[in-house]
Amino acid sequence: MNLHKLYVTALLSLLFFNCSSEKTIPPNNNNVKVETLTSKILPEGGVELTGRIENVELELDYGFVIATHENQTQNYPIITKTISGLKNGEFSLKIKNDLHKKYQYYFNAFAYTSNRKIYGVEKRFTSQGSTTPVIESVIPSIAHLGDTIIIKGKNFSNNFSVLFDKIKATVLIKSDSLTKAIVPIYPSGLRFSKITLEKKTGELDSADFKLYEPIVNAISPKYVHGSDILTFKGDHFDLRKNVNKVRMMFHSNYTFLEIISSTRNELKVKAPIHYYEFKPRFKLTSQAKEIDVNNFIEVKIPNIISCPKTIKFDTEYIVEGNNFPNIGYSFRPFSVQLNSHSHAKIDKATKEKLSLSISKNTSLRDFYIKKFSIEYLGKKTTFDTEVYIDEPMIFINNQETIKTHTYNGVLFGLVYDFNSRGYFISKFDEIKKEFIIDQRNKLPTNSINTKFIAFYKDTFVFLKYKNNINKLYSYNFSNKTTKTLADFPGENRFNALIEVVNDHLYFGLGSFTHHPVKYFGDIWKYSFTQNTWIKAINFPEITSMNKAKRNPISFSVGNKLFFGAGQDGYHSDFWVYDTSTNKITKRGSLPFLKGGSSTIHPVVKGNKVFVFLDYLYSYEVNSDKWATHNNFKDYGVTSGLFVHDNYIYKYSYKHGSGYYTHKLNNYYF
Repeated sequence: MNLHKLYVTALLSLLFFNCSSEKTIPPNNNNVKVETLTSKILPEGGVELTGRIENVELELDYGFVIATHENQTQNYPIITKTISGLKNGEFSLKIKNDLHKKYQYYFNAFAYTSNRKIYGVEKRFTSQGSTTPVIESVIPSIAHLGDTIIIKGKNFSNNFSVLFDKIKATVLIKSDSLTKAIVPIYPSGLRFSKITLEKKTGELDSADFKLYEPIVNAISPKYVHGSDILTFKGDHFDLRKNVNKVRMMFHSNYTFLEIISSTRNELKVKAPIHYYEFKPRFKLTSQAKEIDVNNFIEVKIPNIISCPKTIKFDTEYIVEGNNFPNIGYSFRPFSVQLNSHSHAKIDKATKEKLSLSISKNTSLRDFYIKKFSIEYLGKKTTFDTEVYIDEPMIFINNQETIKTHTYNGVLFGLVYDFNSRGYFISKFDEIKKEFIIDQRNKLPTNSINTKFIAFYKDTFVFLKYKNNINKLYSYNFSNKTTKTLADFPGENRFNALIEVVNDHLYFGLGSFTHHPVKYFGDIWKYSFTQNTWIKAINFPEITSMNKAKRNPISFSVGNKLFFGAGQDGYHSDFWVYDTSTNKITKRGSLPFLKGGSSTIHPVVKGNKVFVFLDYLYSYEVNSDKWATHNNFKDYGVTSGLFVHDNYIYKYSYKHGSGYYTHKLNNYYF
């Protein structure tokens, strides 16, 4: 009995011990099994994957991996989708992003245990693309360049771009339902009209978007001068100063103005040096939008308050007033008129002072100014005054002085008097400042070719073509006698060179245009003391008719005879004939072109020679250098120059009353 009880007790104890041991083993995932089941293409894009997991006793990570190549799901997946938890049986996951259309993908179910990775058997599917993103709102939908906007929606994924039209924006935040992006500021010349959210796989959605347009409500000050700062007031200007542009109309084009500063509501602009319209027109570019800005301001019109009563040629003349354009030179929209027709040169101007000068080349027909008129931007203001020109004028009463000559310190001139219709050798009156007509000094003939004339001491020499002979005559204006000299022995010619060198007259070159046509290269020498001619030299440069020198420019200094140009067409060659060595050499070219139709009478002052042919030129004999001095436009007289009392004088035609002269500056000496 006791033995039987002991046996039962021991058996029960053993059974109890065994049962207690089994219940104390901890749960584990050592026997987890994973199976890859199916794939289902979603109609809205993406794929739904199904798998199975078994023998899971503890929470673990499980899900799917996707690869682009076979047998790479375990080592090189491109997509991993993971779930955490305690799961046994089938599970499904939807993958909506990063799948390209018509791509073949390989997928596999997996599970992570504490010490190993378990996969199913790899399978494959052909993708129809990812889920299309949906933009639900853009905040704000109207913005400025550089602003940050928020885009809300769904199915964005984390791999997408935000485009403003076709310009990619900087993205600050990315999620599947929200993103923040910066409105692109480059290139700023584009006006955006929509925003597009585009996935890496190509699916996209767009929404309307606008940039603010700049608005100008006013420009201050309303009445402007060239020294004023302009302030454009309005809204929606770009905060970046250098991106804004302001242009002003300038001669049918627009020119840029400098922008000093910019805010959303104001642009400060450096004023132009001068304006070109009374009501300036502007174009403003901001927020990639160009707008016209017109009729906001007007330019202050200049006004004269005072000016001096006398004025000298080529000398600064100050006119005082206000609102003068702030310039350093004259320009088309701003001019000063004298007596309604003659224009003064504007040398410089400030707001309250004008510096003017009147050139000796002016076309003034009177010697005082009755009124100044300023025309600026189509607006004219007039100042009535009397301003006298303080310059000595030499009046020639209906006369033309052709050539001058100084003898024993007295100035004489060959003058044609239109009243007497004759030629005179006239003496210059130092008191009256004019050439006095003395009827006793009227030349005995009017048939003088003014191209074939010269002065020698107190004698006027001229050649006349008569009976196929160039006959030489002299008129002594001291004793008023005429003498016939030795006939020219060379062949007859026209338009020849004629100059006096010391005690000899040189005559030659030219051409004969009647039948038979001839050209000449010979130069002859006449002796005043012996009344004889000899052939001096041949000029070898003349080899044909079109090279013939007709009416060449010529003058003499010392023993040298200078001449040049005069061929067919217009030329500038220049030569010197040294009469002491009887040699001709070439010099530097003339600063002007001259043909054979015009006659020029240069004037000599020491070793300096002056020539007028539209411009005043001077020639330094020793240095062989020409200089151009000023533009002197006169009508009717092209060759009238003379030197007297260290001044150069220029003949001018005075409308309605004959001729007068301008005295040019003496700085030419």
